[in-house]
Amino acid sequence: MYFTKTTPENVGISSAYITKMLTNLAKHNIPMHSLLIARGDKLIFEGYWDPIKPQENHRMYSQTKSYVGMAVVQLAAEGKLSLQDKIIDYFPEYLPEKVHPYLAAQTIEHMLNMHTCFTDCPWFENHGGDRVKYYFSMKPVHYPGTVYYYDSTGSFILGALVQKLTGKTFLDYLKDKCLRKIGFSENSKVLTCPGGFAWGDSALLCTPMDMLLFGRLLANKGEWNGEQLLDRKAVEESTTVKYTCGGVGGYIFSERGYGRKIWHTYNDSFAFFGMHNQFMVHNPESDITFVCTAGCQRNNSGLAKEVIFGSFFDLIVEKAKDTALPQSEDYNQLLALTDTLKLTTILGNTNSPMESEINGKTFYMEENPMGISEFTIKLDGKYGEFNYVNAQGNKTLKFGFGENVFQQFPQTGYSKDLGGMPCDGHTYRCGASAAWVQENKIKLLVHIIDEYIGTVDITVGFNDGKAVIQMVGDAEDFLKEYNGYATSK
Repeated sequence: MYFTKTTPENVGISSAYITKMLTNLAKHNIPMHSLLIARGDKLIFEGYWDPIKPQENHRMYSQTKSYVGMAVVQLAAEGKLSLQDKIIDYFPEYLPEKVHPYLAAQTIEHMLNMHTCFTDCPWFENHGGDRVKYYFSMKPVHYPGTVYYYDSTGSFILGALVQKLTGKTFLDYLKDKCLRKIGFSENSKVLTCPGGFAWGDSALLCTPMDMLLFGRLLANKGEWNGEQLLDRKAVEESTTVKYTCGGVGGYIFSERGYGRKIWHTYNDSFAFFGMHNQFMVHNPESDITFVCTAGCQRNNSGLAKEVIFGSFFDLIVEKAKDTALPQSEDYNQLLALTDTLKLTTILGNTNSPMESEINGKTFYMEENPMGISEFTIKLDGKYGEFNYVNAQGNKTLKFGFGENVFQQFPQTGYSKDLGGMPCDGHTYRCGASAAWVQENKIKLLVHIIDEYIGTVDITVGFNDGKAVIQMVGDAEDFLKEYNGYATSK
C-alpha cells in the first residue's frame, strides 16, 4: 500500500478537529458513506458508515469526468490527438447530413472546459437510442468557447473518443497507463450507455481509497515511486487551468474555476465532484488530500456540500501545522467515534398515540401518480413494515425506528450494467428507517446504496379517517414511480 497509516498529530493535525468535523456532519444528519484524509503519503483518517465497507465499489457519478479528462490530455501528450481538433472529425459516421456551424466549430478543448455549444441533453428520455448519435443530432444553443455550461454529455462524448482511439474504455486505458501501478482496484469498473460506449460522465465505480490514490498521483504531477506514469505537463495544466464557471447551478465552493474536467475550489485546491456528494479534494499548500462518498441527494444537497467543504477547510486545512503535535487522548476518542459510524436515519419520535388506530389497517387509495392501490402499515415495537400494492404487485418495505433495516428495495427492473435500460428482476440494496414526526404523521427515509444511489422520502399523514401518502423519490433516472400524492377513499 502506498499510504502509511499514522496518527493525525504526527503530521501536524489535531485528532480533535477531525472529531469536530465528524460531529458537524452528524449534527446536520448528512448521509455520509466514507471519509478519508491523507497528508502527503501518510493516511491519518479512514472511516466508513455502516454498512459501507472499504473494499466495496462505490458509484462516483461525475467524478468520472475527471478520469475522462485525464485520459484525453494524456492522449494529447502522446500525440494521438490535439486539444484544438474539432470533435466532429472523430465521429463522421454519427453526424447529420447538415452539420450546424456551431457544432462544426466545437473543439476538444471546449469540451474539456465545459464551453460547448450545447446546454441540456436529456438523453435519459431517449432510452434505447445510441447516445453518441443523440448528442450529434441535437440543435446547438450558442457558439462554443464563449460561456460555461455544465454539458455532462460532452464528457460522455470525450470518453467515447478515448474508446475509439484506443479500443479500450477510458478506465481500462488508464489502468494500463497508470492505475494498476498505483494500486487502484482491479475490480473497479464503468457502466455502459446505449450504443456501446462507456458511461463516461457518471458511472465509474471504484473504492474511496482508489479515489485517494488517483488524487495523490495528480498531486505528485503524475509521478509514482520515481516513475513518471502520466505526462507531467498534462497533469500540471489539468490541475491549474481555470475557466470561469459560476452562474449556472454553482455553489460558492465550486465557482472558483473549472478546467480539463477538474474543479478549482478554496485555497487554490483542485477537486473532483460527483452527484450525491462524492468528492476528492487536494490542497497543494498543505499537501492534504480528502475523499468522501455520500448519498445526499435529498438531504439538502447544497447545504451538505457547504458543510462538508467548510468543515474540511476550516478545521483540517487551515488548522494544520507544519510540525508534529504532541500525542493526545484525542486520537483514542477519534478512534472510538469512528467505530460507531452508521448510515443516518430519519429524526423524530419512536411512537405515537395514533399507533393503535392505524396499525395493521388497510387503506384503499384513490387514483394517484404512484399507482398505489392500497397500503398497510404494520408496527411491532422498534420495527415495522410498509406494505403496498402498485403496478408491479405486492411490495413490502421494512423499517426500523432509529435504525436502518437493510434489504433489497422492492421495486424491480431498474438498470444494471447498461445505463437507462431496464433489467428484468434487478433490485437495489437499501436501508430504511422511520419516525413519527407528528402525532398523526409517520415518515420513512429510504437510502438506495448500490451501483445506483438515491433516496425516497415517504410521509404518511392521517386526519378524519383519511390517509395521505406523500412520496419524493430522487435519483438519476429511477424512482420516478415514487413521486406524488395519494389520498385514501
